[in-house]
Amino acid sequence: MTSGMDTTVIGVDFSTTPAKTGLALATVNDEKEAVLREVCTGMKRPPRVSIVGEWTQNAGGPVLIAIDAPLGWPNEMRTRSFASHRAGYPVQVSADALFARETDRCIKRRLGMNPMEVGADKIARTAHCALNFLWELGRYLNLPDDDMPLRLAWSKRDVERQLGVIEVYPAATMRAHCIRTGAYKKAGEAGRSDRERMIKELKPLGLQDQTNVDIAKNDHLVDAVGCVLAGRDFLAGNSVEPHNQSRGLAETEGWIWAASKRYAKLGLSA
Repeated sequence: MTSGMDTTVIGVDFSTTPAKTGLALATVNDEKEAVLREVCTGMKRPPRVSIVGEWTQNAGGPVLIAIDAPLGWPNEMRTRSFASHRAGYPVQVSADALFARETDRCIKRRLGMNPMEVGADKIARTAHCALNFLWELGRYLNLPDDDMPLRLAWSKRDVERQLGVIEVYPAATMRAHCIRTGAYKKAGEAGRSDRERMIKELKPLGLQDQTNVDIAKNDHLVDAVGCVLAGRDFLAGNSVEPHNQSRGLAETEGWIWAASKRYAKLGLSA
């Protein structure tokens, strides 16, 4: 990125329910330090498109949106063997190939965890809603009205040239940085205790909090901050990217950007 110019990273813990969407605004400098500027959740008015749109317009420099939602479906759903299926007949495609993406399998191999399968779970509704959200955001920003106003970023150079979007998975990012999540998604004292611990463990990773907001009050805010961390890792070159031979597949199915454990642990660039 341009020397001396901060990049704005907007973390979006997306939900089909606006009130359960978590948003985080941060700036990342050349030293790859992320400073949290604003966080919010439980929004009803103004709508989340307006909030993210205003943050983007006020950035004054490169912007990266890191969104926790699948942005594509398994490629096998497009194959003739599945598209021509008739009710009552066996499906010739394996369940693993049909319901999960290559990026999901990559996260499983690297970090030992399974992202929710967009082809088999209610997460498909989240993906559908998230893609509409990105389209609406592009219209809000008056971006060119082509087939896809907001472009996916595949390298930090993409973010220098335009507003970029990446798919992230906060749980994978936390795992890569060896941050235990515990019961952080649960209500009650146990959940809050884990959220407070996670926030403390994030600070030595180069995250500074200047929001004066109680981020530990719910998991949506913590996940939004996790999205920011994933965006910072992407800009730092610490995220695992698709191999050359699977780049085309990733462009079809989507790709989860998460740091390699060894780079996260050592604080190095890939």
